[in-house]
Amino acid sequence: MTGLFDLSLPLIAHVSRIFTNKWYHLLSFIIINRDNAHLPDLSIAPVLTFLKCRPKFWAKVPEKVKEYYTRVLEAFPDTKENFDMLDGMCTGYTGEGADCEP
Repeated sequence: MTGLFDLSLPLIAHVSRIFTNKWYHLLSFIIINRDNAHLPDLSIAPVLTFLKCRPKFWAKVPEKVKEYYTRVLEAFPDTKENFDMLDGMCTGYTGEGADCEP
């Protein structure tokens, strides 16, 4: 299982940069402020789950982004089992880098 997280660390770093610079505002305008979720949102919201590998990163994610994440996953209930499994893997990760700060 460590291999999966080793591969996801660059993705986590990249996604975290999105929320700490001007790209957050672009994402907010285009995606997060919509009222309903669409199929393409499934390519964005679940990736946010990888931030949960580092709880201090997840704590810094703006509430609007967390609401978007929840809204998308609730809009597609058939994916719940898969994303619950991914969420459990990410929140249960305690290896190297789990306690890093953004």
